[in-house]
Amino acid sequence: MYFYSDTSPKGPSDINVWKMNGSKCYLTHFSNYLFLMFVSKRGHSRRKASVEKEILICEKKLAFWQRHPQFDAEYVQKEKEKDDQSLASGSWRRRGSQPRARSRRHKKSASLPTCSRSVSF
Repeated sequence: MYFYSDTSPKGPSDINVWKMNGSKCYLTHFSNYLFLMFVSKRGHSRRKASVEKEILICEKKLAFWQRHPQFDAEYVQKEKEKDDQSLASGSWRRRGSQPRARSRRHKKSASLPTCSRSVSF
């Protein structure tokens, strides 16, 4: 995730946004928006101020991509529903993500109890 700054200088870019897939760009920013909303509700207080600013920027980007000529509202809705289903079924990891390998320091010990409680948001 990239953290935006409202004070950074804006310069020319070689990227032609009009050739981009507006739907996929919207979904990327929507994913960031959901994360920012989660952090604003449950995060540390020292981060909340910067997150609130980032939410405003993210909302502007979402509005931009919704107006994009290559934005397909039906496709976006289907993708959101897929994500909702994967969250409900417990397979919340992004496609293609691999679990991290445990380091030696964090190996499970036979004498320590393990937590079997699942985490839900």
